[in-house]
Amino acid sequence: MYIFFLIINIIFSSIFYIFSQAIESVIFLILWFILFIYFSPFYFWKKDEDKPKILTKLTLKKENFVKMIPKIQKASYFIAFLFFYMSLYWISYSFEWNLFSIFTLIISLALTWIFFHRLKEDKNIIFLLFRSNFLVFSILYFIFFIIYLFDFSKVDIIFFFNSFLSLFWLFSILVFDRKYPIFKKNMIYIYLLFYILIFTFFYLSFLFNIPNTILFLYIWMIYSIVFFEYMPKIKHFAEFMEISKYFWTILNYIVIITAMILLFLDYNLSEVITILIIWLIFNLYIHVKFQNYISYSLILLTSAFLYIKFFWLDHTNLISAILFIFVFPIILMLYSFLVKMKYFYDNYFLHYFWIIFSLIWIIYYIVMSRDFDILHISILLLLESMLFFTSFVKLKKQW
Repeated sequence: MYIFFLIINIIFSSIFYIFSQAIESVIFLILWFILFIYFSPFYFWKKDEDKPKILTKLTLKKENFVKMIPKIQKASYFIAFLFFYMSLYWISYSFEWNLFSIFTLIISLALTWIFFHRLKEDKNIIFLLFRSNFLVFSILYFIFFIIYLFDFSKVDIIFFFNSFLSLFWLFSILVFDRKYPIFKKNMIYIYLLFYILIFTFFYLSFLFNIPNTILFLYIWMIYSIVFFEYMPKIKHFAEFMEISKYFWTILNYIVIITAMILLFLDYNLSEVITILIIWLIFNLYIHVKFQNYISYSLILLTSAFLYIKFFWLDHTNLISAILFIFVFPIILMLYSFLVKMKYFYDNYFLHYFWIIFSLIWIIYYIVMSRDFDILHISILLLLESMLFFTSFVKLKKQW
């Protein structure tokens, strides 16, 4: 092998020299010289321990290579299936009629049969092969959902069956794949939840003429409520209970913030108000059950947004400003005297939130109306002090 590499380098160096490629010729000549000196019997480092340390550090240990092989193998299967479907799509795209959906339907049905037929063998390679194919196939249709959302003309009965099979396969990985680490299964589970969202959104958009933003918020809201409470109770998904609750809770916060933005943009007002009211009840349930103060804070914030939207009066009038700034906060703070809160800090959040709310609107009124009358400012500050005293009386009783 040593002599073979020397000959190869000399040949390449000579060829480049003949064709007047001096730089390439010199490079191969230098490589020949290094190979000759380092691997020849005349090499001046006789003992292994005398070799430069930098050269020993560059050697690949067998243990590290053995650990890398499974990862390389998994990536190879995934990339192979990705290239396969991409090439299949572009080949079929060159024809006048849609062959890709037909090809993938046949492959899907065949692989489904093979997968369940070989499932009892319980071999790593079987799960790896089918997992790679199923994930690539679902990612492909996830992309199709987004693209075809703007052009439903390409949606046919075969596409419908293929998309359902892609969803079925994701469920199959979670239920039957016993060789996948729990952390990675959690990632697939999150991906499955997103896939269900886009899948439902796509077909409801296809069937009904509903504004996309409102439809998406409704789907998100319904799934958040249903999956948060009921999906982890299904036997096969019990292991995902914790990740499921975190996932849907975070999505819940995104939806409620989006709905509040739409509220002030006057976008489909009745639907947005409906979503916000249902969301208030759901977040109250989360707080009561799990003592979640993010949900509780969002309840207070949403209440304030709805109050501002529908009860904001003329900010240039002192009486209107006093009614707006103090009536609702006083009602809610008095409510805390009549009803016992479930958790210790609930009253603190409630009282201080509405105190801060009233302070912000006092400043807003003074700046916007340019009402710098000492008497008016004194009245506002007097009423604000009453809120502080009310809060002090209530919170003092808790200690």
